[in-house]
Amino acid sequence: MTRKGWAKCKGGDRIWIAGEIIEILESHDFAARLGEDAGEGDKLAQRFGLVPTRKLNASTSGSDTVVICYAINMRNLALEQAFKLAQEQQGYVTYMNLSDVGIDPALARQWYQRGRVERVAQGVYRFPQVQPTELDAYRFATLWPAGRGVLSHETALQLHELCDVNPDKIHVTIPPLYRPKRNGGDLYVLHHARLDLHDITYIEGIPIVTPGRAITQALATKIPPHLIAQAIATARRLGRIRRQELDEFERQLLSSA
Repeated sequence: MTRKGWAKCKGGDRIWIAGEIIEILESHDFAARLGEDAGEGDKLAQRFGLVPTRKLNASTSGSDTVVICYAINMRNLALEQAFKLAQEQQGYVTYMNLSDVGIDPALARQWYQRGRVERVAQGVYRFPQVQPTELDAYRFATLWPAGRGVLSHETALQLHELCDVNPDKIHVTIPPLYRPKRNGGDLYVLHHARLDLHDITYIEGIPIVTPGRAITQALATKIPPHLIAQAIATARRLGRIRRQELDEFERQLLSSA
């Protein structure tokens, strides 16, 4: 266990500091705050294939603190960048995600072969170091159709906590002309529709239709009327949707009875 302190690293070194790998880019010496546990740095170095270059000693209140600096190549940098992206997506990354940030998607296959990531679907990978959450299945549902999915219909009503609906499968809306050709579609109820930007919101970064769009979808499907009425009442009580829009929903619900 190290003590907190200060150490100097030269340009190009990498050092484990307070839960992150910090890259020292400047050519001059750089004072960096040390983390609590050098062992954590060793674990992360092993995960990303970093190479220890040397140990530095820093004096903190008369005690010596050991700091390990690591060399890293560009492929390791890409892996780290992908890992940071995955942390924002419940551990998942896709080929499209990697391309969007300038990483060659072919690297994902190499990481999989080397045990760095898990392959969970065609073009979808997961970093096992990211702890699972109750939202994992919903995130994966939006990524499974090549990242084009948006949670919708009954699933949106459920996650927005508008009514007591409990769908057996996750409902996902995808573009009208898109037809996924990959395994795993039996886990979802797929709807084809064009969604405008104002129809989409996010729950912990996961795309989902807005409460108003979810009720509109419910009115057009076979969701029981009492659940739609509950969703309208909840949205009115919580101020989630404009009053005029809610009034229109109620008129549509009554006319369909």
